[in-house]
Amino acid sequence: MNFRKPSFKTYILTVLYGLVFFYCIFQEAIFSPDTFGYLMAMPQRTPGYVVFSKFFQYIFPQNYAQIIVGVQAIMGLFAVHVFLKGMSRLLKLNFFLKGILLILLVFPFFPPLFIANNICSEGLTYPLYLLFLTFGFEFLYNEKRYTLLLLSTVYILLVLTRGQFIVTTLIFAFVYIFKYRTNILTKRHLTRFLLMALLPILVIFADKTYHQLKDDVFKSTPYTFVSMSGAAFYVSHESDVQYVKNKDYKKLFQLCHNTLEEKKLLMTSKQRNGFDDYYRHFHNNVPQICNQTVHDSIRKIYFQAFLEHSDDTDAASVYSLYQSEKATKSIFFTLVKHNLEAWLRLYYSNIVHGFKSVFILILVIVVFLFSGFKMILRSNIEYEILFLLSALTLSNAIIVSLASHSIMRYLFYNYVSIFLMVIIIFKILSNAKRD
Repeated sequence: MNFRKPSFKTYILTVLYGLVFFYCIFQEAIFSPDTFGYLMAMPQRTPGYVVFSKFFQYIFPQNYAQIIVGVQAIMGLFAVHVFLKGMSRLLKLNFFLKGILLILLVFPFFPPLFIANNICSEGLTYPLYLLFLTFGFEFLYNEKRYTLLLLSTVYILLVLTRGQFIVTTLIFAFVYIFKYRTNILTKRHLTRFLLMALLPILVIFADKTYHQLKDDVFKSTPYTFVSMSGAAFYVSHESDVQYVKNKDYKKLFQLCHNTLEEKKLLMTSKQRNGFDDYYRHFHNNVPQICNQTVHDSIRKIYFQAFLEHSDDTDAASVYSLYQSEKATKSIFFTLVKHNLEAWLRLYYSNIVHGFKSVFILILVIVVFLFSGFKMILRSNIEYEILFLLSALTLSNAIIVSLASHSIMRYLFYNYVSIFLMVIIIFKILSNAKRD
């Protein structure tokens, strides 16, 4: 049997991946504030990482953390290699650009992110996201039979791990329409499009089924509106209580607002030098505003109320979390409606902060609009990929800014997309000059 001798590039990649892997496993596992929520399978944690971490905790009760680090490192590096190989082939990247892309791809394994070492959802989400992108491009441009199955499977696992990516398959479905515009109504293409478009519904059903089995409640993972309400409370005024119609919710609003006022965690707590300062104050205090005040205060009220007629603390925990979600959903829309301008300005500042520069945000928006326009006019692989990358980047930034604050932990997925966008733009400009 003849074996091909590995190329110099293969040796280099193997050594690099080995160095990253050994770097990760020789670092301690990191237990962040969210870790224990996953290890304890708390209701507000999405099922993907709960099942993943609990599996290793059950099989290796004494040293599960270090095992998880090794598995996350292997999965991450495998996904990095698959993505690097796929994008290099699709975009015909030269050695130099491959090198830069590789550096960006392995960056999350090092400080400050430590995705392989952190016993948290990013360790699983990052490889799943890279695989999702790879299979998504394979699905659009190679049309192999198995890619749709791989894409669908990875998407379901990805969103069940981090819900911020729920719209990603809709973006690919949208591009699919224009790529196959001339025969989209044929059985084959229409079936594929509908499957892509309906996958989010399947994920929502799977999430609810998980909570039905675990918590005896057929509802989605709570905490969405609890988290979103942080910004709404920050821009609120004491007088907003008049707009909250539900009597119980009025008391909850007053409790949270008064506590935030005491902690000086409201926009009205201090006159500041412009909206950048207001956002910086909000950004630096999101955990204190949302988790430690709004969430804790409301949850404790419902937790104690449940225990008045039952001593089942597990059921009380589930009840309090879902009731907190219901209450903050109502309060959120009320506060945003009556403080819309301040909330929108805070939201906009949140998005800009995630891009580090308003120039980068504007550039991504222009690329999104222009590439979308060109894609609608005529099928073109470069403009389709540009639209996909810009849409994925913007959707992630918009969802993260709506739900929380723009920190690297939630947005580092965008870095590679922006880099690839820049490469494609330069290629388009170079081709235009030659023509």
